[in-house]
Amino acid sequence: TNPEVIDITIQAVRRYFDETPEAHCFSLGMNDNRNFCQCETCRALDIPGLVFRDHPVYSDRWFTYINAVAGALQASHPGKFVGCLAYLNVEAPPRRIDRLEPNIAIYLTQDSSQHLDPEYRYKDREFIRSWTEKCDHVCKYDYYGLEWMIPRYFPGLIADDIKFQHTLGVKGFYAEAYPHWSGFGPQIWLASKLWWDANQDPEALMDEFFGR
Repeated sequence: TNPEVIDITIQAVRRYFDETPEAHCFSLGMNDNRNFCQCETCRALDIPGLVFRDHPVYSDRWFTYINAVAGALQASHPGKFVGCLAYLNVEAPPRRIDRLEPNIAIYLTQDSSQHLDPEYRYKDREFIRSWTEKCDHVCKYDYYGLEWMIPRYFPGLIADDIKFQHTLGVKGFYAEAYPHWSGFGPQIWLASKLWWDANQDPEALMDEFFGR
């Protein structure tokens, strides 16, 4: 909420696009921790007592900041985007902002391997659906592989999730995958096929992968 922080960010974003006009997006991804400012003006934008997955929600303050930067960028560099994560304490969509600026792309972090639990899957899907009501460019950030040594193999859940994301009109996808290829390779290959064409038969795709 510090006006100087907002101004410094706007100038940095504009300078970046001036210097690299071929670029289409500037990252305002948050830090990978829960160390958020606790000053009075930031806290004033929070909804008291609001939690998600047992953590306080800071989405309104965060996306007020992202909106301010994106609005200034839209005025000076139309067609250029600001990208950010919906992650940790800002995973939930803001309550007090009706709609994000049209040049914002958010990546919502979700773990599709948890969708063996129908209740968890339902909550994830309703959650990303709620984001499509706030943002024109909703994307998904998934966790296919993070160096697990034990088997972590869920191609059926991946295929089912990708088909659902297509029905929502999700605009982009990223998988965090530092893979042991024997387990994760087939899943990454399957996802790369289905994100381009979700109507393909996942079983046939897996047969092709293993057979060839």
